Amino acid sequence: MFYKWTFLGFVFLMSYCFSLSAQQNVKYSPAYFGPNAMPVPEVTDGKIPDYTEIGFSTDYSFGFGDKTLAWRIDAEIPLLPKFVSIKAWMVVHEFFWITPEVRRLREIDTPITSGWATGDFYAQTRITLLRETKYRPQLIASIGIKTASGGKFEHRRYFDNPAYFFDVSVAKSFPVNSKILNDIRLVGDVGFLCWGTTSSSQDDAGMYGLNLILSNSFLTFDNQIAGYWGRLNNGDRPLIYQTKLTYNHKVINIFFQYQYGIMDFPYHQIRLGFVVPIKVLTPRYKINPLHTAR
Repeated sequence: MFYKWTFLGFVFLMSYCFSLSAQQNVKYSPAYFGPNAMPVPEVTDGKIPDYTEIGFSTDYSFGFGDKTLAWRIDAEIPLLPKFVSIKAWMVVHEFFWITPEVRRLREIDTPITSGWATGDFYAQTRITLLRETKYRPQLIASIGIKTASGGKFEHRRYFDNPAYFFDVSVAKSFPVNSKILNDIRLVGDVGFLCWGTTSSSQDDAGMYGLNLILSNSFLTFDNQIAGYWGRLNNGDRPLIYQTKLTYNHKVINIFFQYQYGIMDFPYHQIRLGFVVPIKVLTPRYKINPLHTAR
């Protein structure tokens, strides 16, 4: 009986060590996972909205052996309009198709070439530190978390570890007296991103980005380059270029977006969606005007 239990214990120990070793070989980086596992954070327009905004979009990522069709929801609730907001987003569902070459590159054990997954949930708090004036830029700080709720880690769709991030954005508008262009806005962003890899380590990355926004009374044209620089250098240094055209209306804002992965993000991405401002869902907390930035 003693030898039997000793043998079973040895088998269990070897199985555990093998699984732990396999986990440590996984590269927790955007270059070896699906396009929604750890995307480059968006550089916003450097503003907190007046009203609650609810958005829905669908995107198609393709190229380099991985095709992904996803649906995403976004929401931002200004607790104090223009000053403090809570923002959340999530890929609610995605379908994916991968080639055998990608499956071998990502060391996926099961012989799959297609499937579906549910994405991670993100939550973020944004706070205005300085209000924009004629000569002073807007300054917004934010802090957020990513849960480990995404599925299909074994198919390398989402990380099985959480993440947190914080950043500061600086934005300034420059009015233009033109028939086709009313405003040029520059937004710079720097921050820090950290996510778990194995049970005993993590990856840290500096975030950066720059957004040039051209707009008039009904159209907004964003052009941004952004990325983050991980310390492990295992495909964790993605750099992307993104362009976005938005039709602005009082009832609904409709946008089309294209994104290209320059480094460590092997995807093209096309996104189509809309954002609806909803006044009745906006909290009506009152603030002391002496405490507001001027």
